[in-house]
Amino acid sequence: MDVVQDLVAAGLGYFALAIALAQAIAQQTGFWLGRRRAAAAPKEEVEAAGFIVGALLALLAFTMALTISFAQARFEDRRAASLAEANAIGTAWLRAGALGGEQGAAIAADLAVYLALRRDFVTTPADPARVRAINAATAEAQTAIWARMTAIVQQRPDAISASLMAALNETFDTATAQRQAHAARMPRELVLLLLTMTMLSIGVIGYQFGLRGRRHPVLGAILVLTWTAALVMIADLSAPRVGDLRTDPAVYDWTAQSMGGR
Repeated sequence: MDVVQDLVAAGLGYFALAIALAQAIAQQTGFWLGRRRAAAAPKEEVEAAGFIVGALLALLAFTMALTISFAQARFEDRRAASLAEANAIGTAWLRAGALGGEQGAAIAADLAVYLALRRDFVTTPADPARVRAINAATAEAQTAIWARMTAIVQQRPDAISASLMAALNETFDTATAQRQAHAARMPRELVLLLLTMTMLSIGVIGYQFGLRGRRHPVLGAILVLTWTAALVMIADLSAPRVGDLRTDPAVYDWTAQSMGGR
């Protein structure tokens, strides 16, 4: 599965090419085996191949639906985490403003910088070094903000400082939730099952074509392209930093606007 993940990380174009090529090879291999078997195959075997194809396609459809549902859930988790985090930062900023004074203004300024940092986390492409740097900067910013918060609570342990402390705690918790949502991957077993079912199905279809002595290149190409498109969409949904279906950072921009930024 590391090979698949590496292909997806390199780009969905490479992943699509590899999947399409593997399906074409599986189909041609099945056709070649079917042609070799065609002379000695009884009529019942040809009919049985049709039933096997139908059963495999039904199971493949179920597996693909399950995988799409899982990938969609991961995508929605990332969107929900972004909204929760942006809202939490905005709430903490408002409470810092309500605190007033130099201490409140300092935390509000820190939160504005922190918001930009969290936006970068969501929008950064698949660059492990860059992601690690953002995570390190996030931890450093959280430590600095919490140090200010600790000093404020010690100086004025009132309801306003307590509410700000609760908001900051939620802000940091949502950052952890966002990181977990981006780190979550498709289960290896599910990916292996989907790829295995895809290759078996296309191979058996090629075998059936071989038994009947007809290649059907156009239909075979359409099938390969259709399944490749479906697999690419699943990979796009499940990969948080690759492709077009990525988390929209607009919620962070809206929060920045409400905080007086651009």
